[in-house]
Amino acid sequence: MLDDSVTWQLHDVDPKVVPFGGRQYVGKEGMAQYFEDLKAIQALKFEAKTYYGKGDSLVYVSGVVEVKVTKTGKTCANEWLTVWRVEQGKVVSFDEYLSNWSGLEAAFSCD
Repeated sequence: MLDDSVTWQLHDVDPKVVPFGGRQYVGKEGMAQYFEDLKAIQALKFEAKTYYGKGDSLVYVSGVVEVKVTKTGKTCANEWLTVWRVEQGKVVSFDEYLSNWSGLEAAFSCD
């Protein structure tokens, strides 16, 4: 369940290069836009590897992903970490960090 004012953000990625990166999506409408923007890639591999909870309000998940950028055909592999904040049983924020954000930006480049 998502809180009505949930925030969702992929950090450290240039939003001018990666359509779903570096900006904060807010609310359920923002989430809908995030998933629309995410159509710019195709997931070739997505695997959560480690889960860690701190109390009932924080969840950390790490894993690996490999994506193909639809526009360029280039691929990029990354390790990722997500931080989920939960209040009253609803997700209020989601923050994602990548090990190879510059590789993702390069995969979007037409050079």
